[in-house]
Amino acid sequence: RYDPNRWTLATGEMVEIDALTEQLGLMFGRDGQFFNHNLRTAIIDSRGRLRRIFVGNEWKAEDFVAEMIRAAAERE
Repeated sequence: RYDPNRWTLATGEMVEIDALTEQLGLMFGRDGQFFNHNLRTAIIDSRGRLRRIFVGNEWKAEDFVAEMIRAAAERE
């Protein structure tokens, strides 16, 4: 369930959404009133650079945390 105290969701014009999802390898489509999509978790550093894309949901939390730490420590 969406809880605005825990989640921040973004949206935009469809052309912008398509451009971003294409870069991440994310595919989605409408199934009646719902959307179906594959899974991508992107690590983006403080300068807005894409650091890594985790595909699916089989990745380990410690790998995700390690990548987040590397992205936060990157200065250039």
